[in-house]
Amino acid sequence: MGGGISIFNQECVSGNGKSICEHINEFYLSTVNTPIIYCIFDTEDIIKFLKEEKIDLPEKDIFEFSPSDKGDECHVDIKGIDNKLSKKLSKTLIKKENLHLCGSDFDLQNADEETISSFLADAKNALAQ
Repeated sequence: MGGGISIFNQECVSGNGKSICEHINEFYLSTVNTPIIYCIFDTEDIIKFLKEEKIDLPEKDIFEFSPSDKGDECHVDIKGIDNKLSKKLSKTLIKKENLHLCGSDFDLQNADEETISSFLADAKNALAQ
């Protein structure tokens, strides 16, 4: 179908003895902005979203480990999702409570609304590209 969202399995990353930020630096630094802001969410949120969008889910698991072009063994493909739907899903998942920041003592969870709005706008603008 094309498109999709680049995700990776947090347990896989931890099992390799790395932090999420170390993992992003190793495999995704060329595709993310700095400071690195990442989003943690439950895969059930994706399934719920797809059901609400009335998307027919594959009979088998929609999440499939698929090594990335850069060798990320923890990379996961979401099957059955096109570009338009992946952008809508991303915008649904990017919420203040899901955001984390690499390489900074800045407390994103307790930041004021103006700062959070700026971070969210930057993240959503990056998705639109």
